[in-house]
Amino acid sequence: MKPSVIAAAVVAACLACAAPAAAGVRYASPTGTGSCANGDPCALATAMGNAGGNDEVVLYPGTYPLSASLKVTDGVHLHGIYGQPRPYITGDAGLVGPVVDLEPGTRASYLGIAAQSPNSDAIALDGAIGRDLALWANSGSPTAATVKAHPSGTLLVDALAWTDATSGEAVHIKDTTGTLGGSATILAVTAIGT
Repeated sequence: MKPSVIAAAVVAACLACAAPAAAGVRYASPTGTGSCANGDPCALATAMGNAGGNDEVVLYPGTYPLSASLKVTDGVHLHGIYGQPRPYITGDAGLVGPVVDLEPGTRASYLGIAAQSPNSDAIALDGAIGRDLALWANSGSPTAATVKAHPSGTLLVDALAWTDATSGEAVHIKDTTGTLGGSATILAVTAIGT
């Protein structure tokens, strides 16, 4: 066998055994204009726009005002930094839809999320995980958390959900898939409604 064939086989074997590429980490702050690196954070919209395939978007403490839903997709984990003050994401009074919309395979943790519009929930989870969240539905916003049953499961755990809306629901569980076999789990959640 020729040395070049052996070398090619060794390279192919090494590539096949190589560890998958590590997920990226992007850092954001309320006033960020940097490169999304730790110590040089960018804006939340920039971090989310550059995140993909199981990346983390880490929020520095502060308040992140939104005028449109923040859709979390592609396995992204959106979270604060434990040991520092909790970051808060707030939807303005004109926002329609959830302030944070977690799609299948995504996660959010150690965040405060507030909805202020009657057309908005603080968070919607669909095949996603929400952990250690403080959720508020203020000023007539009907629901703090909408938890949708999904075939891969949806989980809301270790959370506080509160609404001040008349006939509001702190947590709303629904089946939106129209198929059997979906699940939604609520564990260690304090839900306060009016």
